Amino acid sequence: MKKIILSVVMCFSFNFGTAQIFEDLIPYTIKNGQMNYIEDSIQYKCPPLFNKMRLIDVNFDGIKDLVIPRDECAFAFVSTPSPYFFVATKSGKLIYSKELSDLYGYVFIDEPSKRIFVYARYNAAGWYWRIYKVIPQKGLKLIDEFMDKGFDHGDVDKSISALKYKEIKLPKTAIQLNGDKYE
Repeated sequence: MKKIILSVVMCFSFNFGTAQIFEDLIPYTIKNGQMNYIEDSIQYKCPPLFNKMRLIDVNFDGIKDLVIPRDECAFAFVSTPSPYFFVATKSGKLIYSKELSDLYGYVFIDEPSKRIFVYARYNAAGWYWRIYKVIPQKGLKLIDEFMDKGFDHGDVDKSISALKYKEIKLPKTAIQLNGDKYE
């Protein structure tokens, strides 16, 4: 059954305009007949976990979308890669969503509030939250961003230092889409 589902997913992703998953699996480029390994200190290419994919409505339009988590393949300073998101249309097509797939961090969706919560790193010991509202046919709107109160220390990056420290309690209805279980 998993092989059938995998075949269907790979067919969808290829037929509907994206080869992003397959690009991420290639660790090198070929130039002048030589393999050049890709080194990207910000974004590591982490492979998809097809055995953990699921259908879930991530943009709150009543149609289930496809979410394929990625493996956590990088060291501590790099953000957890967000899942690959394929948004389903009313006609049944799956369209790769770069906006959702580029969130980086642990991604949680909460249907009752129509919010997406992202818990991400800014360095090895520092974490921050971003909260988005999903606006139908328009995309995501950032409504809050703050440092996790549990990581209050002084060596904060300038881009992060303007953020306030807060505590957050995720709604009990929030569903985690990737990474190890958040506690």
